[in-house]
Amino acid sequence: MNRPSNLSLSDHSQSPASSLPPWLTHGLYGFVYWACFLLVLEPGNIARAIDGGRPLETGHELLRILVASSLGASVTPLVFDFCRQIVLPQRALLLKTMVMALAALGFGLVLILISCVLANWMFMNRLVPEPGYVLREFIHNWLLVAFALMALSVGCLVILMRPTSLDHNGEISALKTLIVQDGGRARKIDLQSVSHIETQGNYLGFRVSDRTYLYRESLSNFAPKLDPAQFVRVHRRLIVRLACVIEIKRLANGDAEARLDDGTVLRVSRNYSKDLWVRWRDKESDLPL
Repeated sequence: MNRPSNLSLSDHSQSPASSLPPWLTHGLYGFVYWACFLLVLEPGNIARAIDGGRPLETGHELLRILVASSLGASVTPLVFDFCRQIVLPQRALLLKTMVMALAALGFGLVLILISCVLANWMFMNRLVPEPGYVLREFIHNWLLVAFALMALSVGCLVILMRPTSLDHNGEISALKTLIVQDGGRARKIDLQSVSHIETQGNYLGFRVSDRTYLYRESLSNFAPKLDPAQFVRVHRRLIVRLACVIEIKRLANGDAEARLDDGTVLRVSRNYSKDLWVRWRDKESDLPL
C-alpha cells in the first residue's frame, strides 16, 4: 500500500476559486444565488407595501436582503453535501427527484422558521415570533422557498457532475491522469491502467496491476470527473473500468458479481447491477439481457 496523496489532479487547471475550501466556494455561490433571488422578488414587495400604505425603509430592506442571503449561503454547502449523497443510479431519476423535492420542503420549513426568529430579533427586539406571524410566513413563502431550494439543488448537481478538464481544442473532456505520491516520489497514473476504484476510509484506492494507490477525495466528488463511457459505478463504495470486466454473474437477491481480467471478483449492488449489465453488454458484446 502506498502513502496517501495530497497532490492535485494533473488535468485540473488551478484557479483562484479552486484554492478556496469547498464549503466557502459553495457558500459564495449560495450568497450570489439567494441575493439575485431576493432582488427579483423585491419589486413585488415594494408594490405591496405601497398599496398597504406602509412604504418600506431602504435601510431595513437592504439589511433584510443581506441577512437572508447570508442565511441562504450558510445552508448552500449543506445542499451540495446532500446532492453528493444521492447515490441512486441515473435510471432512478423519478425517485431522485422526489427525494430532492422532499428535502427542499424540509429545508424550506427550517429557513422560514429561522428567518422569522431573526426578523423579530432585528426589527422588533423579540426573540420568539408570534405563532400567527410564523403561520402567515409559512403560507405565503414555504412553496416559494422550496422551489428556490429545488432549483439550487439542480444547479448543485450540474456543478458537481460537470467534467473538469479541457482537451487541446478547448472542449470539455474527462479526466485521464492522476498524480499520486509513491513513497517519496510523485507518480502519474494513467486512468486507463486502473481496474477499479474503491473507498478506503477518507481515501480512494486506485488498483493498478498488483498495487493500490491512495488519493484523498470522496467517491462522490471524484466520480463525475471520470469518462462515463469507460467507468461505471457498481456500488456506493466502488467504481469499475468496463474494459476490465470479463464476466457478470447475477445473484438471487438482485445483486451481482463482476469478475475482472486479473481474477478479482467485485460485489455489485442491486441498484447498479442493471446499469452495469447494459453498459458492459453494449460496450463489449451483443449478449442478450
